[in-house]
Amino acid sequence: MSGSKILNITPKCSDRSSLQRGPTSPIIAAYWRPIVLVFLPFAAGYFLSYFFRTINAVIAGQLTAELGLDASHLGLMTSV
Repeated sequence: MSGSKILNITPKCSDRSSLQRGPTSPIIAAYWRPIVLVFLPFAAGYFLSYFFRTINAVIAGQLTAELGLDASHLGLMTSV
C-alpha cells in the first residue's frame, strides 16, 4: 500500500468540464421538446382567436354602420 497512488476525484473550481453541458443537456431537451411541440401551437391558436374576437368587438360599431350588419351577422363573422 505504500507504493499505491491516491487519486483526488473531487472536481476543482477550475475544472469546468462537468459544467459545460448546461441547459443543452439531452435530458433537458427531451423534457422540453414535447412541451414546445404541443403547448405552443395551442397557445398561439388561443392568442390569435382571442385577438380576432377582441378586434371585432372594438370595431363592431364601425362594421355595423359601414356594412349594414345586424347583431347576428356580426356574431357569425366573429365566430368564423
